[in-house]
Amino acid sequence: LQLSWRTPADTGGRSDITYSVVCERCEGRACQSCGEKVRFDPSNTDLKDTRVTVSELEPHLNYTFTVEARSGVSQFSNKKATSSINTALHYTG
Repeated sequence: LQLSWRTPADTGGRSDITYSVVCERCEGRACQSCGEKVRFDPSNTDLKDTRVTVSELEPHLNYTFTVEARSGVSQFSNKKATSSINTALHYTG
């Protein structure tokens, strides 16, 4: 699965934006962290590009990916720039 996203509309004039991707897998209404079961290439933290490849996903589960944008001053703000992507993975064949 290839995830991609746009840069935030308002970067506050910052050029040191990095991204982190959080994965949750859900069965019904019960969701839990994907943990180390899911692989991210190149990584799921400190990304400078706006895309990541996700592998080792299990069929018939719903996944939610949340992307958080951060900069060098993010720790001083109470606002977060996030976007969530929901996907259901189904294999056929």
